[in-house]
Amino acid sequence: MLPCMAFSYAASMEQDLRVELPGGRLFAVRVALLCEAAGQLLVAHDRRSPDFLALLGGAVRAGEASETAARYEWDEETGLSFSSVQLVGMVENFFVWNHALAHEQSFCYRVLPPRLPATPCLVLDSPYVELRRLKLCELPHYTVYPLYLPELRQVQPRHIGHFVVRQEQAGTPTPLQ
Repeated sequence: MLPCMAFSYAASMEQDLRVELPGGRLFAVRVALLCEAAGQLLVAHDRRSPDFLALLGGAVRAGEASETAARYEWDEETGLSFSSVQLVGMVENFFVWNHALAHEQSFCYRVLPPRLPATPCLVLDSPYVELRRLKLCELPHYTVYPLYLPELRQVQPRHIGHFVVRQEQAGTPTPLQ
């Protein structure tokens, strides 16, 4: 499988806002990219984990605004341009990572590209992750991370959803608006 584009660059991991806390806990600040077009959702699939599907995105770097991070991640993973990004949601995500509690703050942006990349294709920054398109009508048959995706998709233009997701307990995302 070939990469989507012919160039690539890698972010310095030491600048990412991912901090290991005492007891092996993790704190991270991330962006997620919601990209829907022609009745399809663009997702990332990690081939090392057959059932893992997620929105594109990544860590925000120290000193970087979340919108800048969203633009950077889109370019880094697809190499394509887009006409606009819109903040549609913020999430406080609590989950277990390596047997310890993790706390993640995410900024979710809707991306409106002039075209979607040809899929499947590898993202530019990992040999294990490929881009795929899922039909929106088939989304209920998949687990796509972040788990608040159904609620995120319902956020109306010029509104911002706030979600608290506690994956360390059974339950569904709690929208706060």
